[in-house]
Amino acid sequence: MKFSIKNVFTGITLAQYESLFFDKTFNEAMMPVAGLKRREELEAREEKGIIHRRLHVVPERDFPPPLNKFIKGELSYIEIGAFDPAAHHQKWTSEISVLPDKVKLGGDVTFKAVPAGVERVVSGTCTVSIFGLGGVIEKIIVDNLEETYAKVSKFTQQYIDAGKASQV
Repeated sequence: MKFSIKNVFTGITLAQYESLFFDKTFNEAMMPVAGLKRREELEAREEKGIIHRRLHVVPERDFPPPLNKFIKGELSYIEIGAFDPAAHHQKWTSEISVLPDKVKLGGDVTFKAVPAGVERVVSGTCTVSIFGLGGVIEKIIVDNLEETYAKVSKFTQQYIDAGKASQV
C-alpha cells in the first residue's frame, strides 16, 4: 500500500527546518506526541556528504485484534535513514522487530522551500505478506502513520511558533 503525507510549516526556513529535523531536544520533546516509549540513536555518520542514521524506536501502541495476534513481545523497529542535504531528501526503511520477513516499510522524505515556509512530504510503501490479512494490516499501519504525522506536524508548528526552532 502506497502512502504520501504532506505538511507545510510556516515561520521557518528550509535550513532551520532541516536543523530541527535532526535536533535531539526537539526529537525528545516530540516523543510523547508521537506515542514513543523510546527513541535511541544507534548510529550517526556522514559519508560523502550523506548523513546516515540508525534509530531504535519503541512505539507505545494499542493495536486492533488482527495485528495483536501476530505481535509477540515488545514491538520495536530500527529506522535506517540516508539524508542528502544538497537534495533535501532522505531515503528510509524500517526494520520491524515482529514479523521482519513479512512486513516491509520504507520510502522517502523530501523537504522544499515554499512561499509559506517549508513543505515536508513523507511517502512510501507498506507491504505485509500475510495471507488473508496483509491488506488489513497494511491499512492499520498506514492509518497509524498518517495519524501520528498529523499529531507530530501540529506539535512541530507549535514548537516553531513558540520560537524554539530558532534556538536550534
